[in-house]
This record gives sequence, C-alpha cells and structure tokens, in this order.
Amino acid sequence: MTAEGRAAGGGKDSLVAKFVRDVRRAQKLTANDLAARIGITPRTLRYWLARDTPWTATEVGRMANALDLNGDNRANLFMLTGHMPPPPPVGELRRTPEMAVYQDLIEGMRHPSVVHTTCWDVVLTNQAFRDVFGSVRRHTMAHPTRNTQRFIFFHPDAPLLLGASDPVAYREQWLMPALAVFSATMEQQPGEPKLLDILAEIRRRPAIHRAYQTVPAWIAANGDIVIKPIPRRFFDPRIGRPVNALIVTQLHLGFMTPALQHSTFTFQEIDAEPEQPPHTQLALFPHPRRRHPAAIAPSR
Repeated sequence: MTAEGRAAGGGKDSLVAKFVRDVRRAQKLTANDLAARIGITPRTLRYWLARDTPWTATEVGRMANALDLNGDNRANLFMLTGHMPPPPPVGELRRTPEMAVYQDLIEGMRHPSVVHTTCWDVVLTNQAFRDVFGSVRRHTMAHPTRNTQRFIFFHPDAPLLLGASDPVAYREQWLMPALAVFSATMEQQPGEPKLLDILAEIRRRPAIHRAYQTVPAWIAANGDIVIKPIPRRFFDPRIGRPVNALIVTQLHLGFMTPALQHSTFTFQEIDAEPEQPPHTQLALFPHPRRRHPAAIAPSR
C-alpha cells in the first residue's frame, strides 16, 4: 500500500494525503513525477504524506506550486495542513469581482482607506488615501501605496509624516506598534516568504533590528495598543500641519480573499497646535494651494 493509502485511514493527515493523491491523479502525475516537481526524492515525498508531524508553511507552498494549485484548491491545501491560506497575488486580487465592489465601497468614504493583505501589500486605496500618501517620494520597496508596513519600517521620510517630525511619537505610536504586529504575524505564519523578506531587511538595519528585539518588553509595558483607538501624531500634507490620527482596521473574508484587512484613517485637530508652513515640515508634501519649488529626486 502506498504512503497515500496508509495515510488515508483517518485524521487530518489522511485528508491531506487523499487531497494530494486525488489532484495528482487528476493531472495524470505519478508520485515520482510529483516528487521531481517539488525537488525532493520519492522517499521524502512518502515521508511528507505519512508522517505525524505538522507540515511547515514552506512545504505546503512547495506542494501547492508543484500541483499548480490556485484559488480554492490552494486555500484548501493550506487549511487542511493547519495554515492560513496566502492571498492570491495583488494583481490577481484586483481583478476579482469582489474587489470591484470593495473599490466602490471605499471610494464612497471621505476618510483615507486602504485594503491590504496580511503581509501589508496594498490591494486597493481610495482617493482620500492617495491625496494623503500619494505625494510621498518614490521608493523601490517601501512606498505607502505599495506596502504599508515596509513604509513604516524602511522609508527614510516615514518619521516626517508618521509622528510629524517628532522622533518619540514616531517610535512609540507608529514604529513599535507596527513591529509588534509584525512579530505576531511572524508567529502565525513563520514560513511566509514575504514576511521572511521583511525580517531579513529588518536585520540589515541595526536601528530597526534593535527596536524589533525590544518588542516583547515594549508589549509588556504598553499592552496591545494596536486594537485601541489611541491618537497618533501625524502630519497631514493637505492642511500643512500635525493632527491626531486614529486607525480603524477590519478583517475582510471572501471567496478569493481569505485574509485581507481594511484600514481607515480619521484625523482630529490637535488643541493649541500652532500651524507650521509645509516647507518646514517636509518639502515632498506640497501645500494644496501652491506648488512647492523644490524638486524631489526619486529614491533609489
């Protein structure tokens, strides 16, 4: 009897083995063919299908790629192995009927709104979000219209917008909460390649890495402020002065979108905060009523 057959007697692992066997046979693949596609030996494939220990997310991803799974089948394999299904690529997500409806929904909101994956890749934004964040100078990997968490961690101008040039506000109200969320997400999805890429970039930056190492102590001292509607200092480029930002985040579940989040920013005036000319804050955010003469070169 094959490893697939032995594992088919009962339990979660048997369901995984049966699922793999059925898909493989539907594609007219032998077990040896599948092992070759994954890049492992037939013996290792038999071990994967018969063992009692859980699959890693990396192994599930390799199996899904080897079987050319997409949509529901890919999500089913991840769920059968106890992992959160990764969302489809951002470009694919944007083309789904659900996202067209979602885009209409957020465009009707006057507050800046962004829809992103669990790895913070931006899927949708509304015009209000683009008005606030769209003028941030270009960056190869950390623009807020591409990935919100990378922007907080790695964009050189993030502290000028998030925290309104106050380094303490940037660290305590934006950087540390974001690192705490990242740390928790890493625990939930330890093999997710996009998270590992962000972690590698954190480790390449000594100051960010030191902050990341203090996350457990920071959480112990501050609690989980991510879910609390606390005001966070923010420079609003539309009015040229600091405001308080409050963020509301909702989980989106759907047919093609197993894990998306919708974050909305609301801004409140700061009492007794003197207005500052935009150029003293950040030249890359031009005043809405006049063009700033400084030309900003793209970041490389």
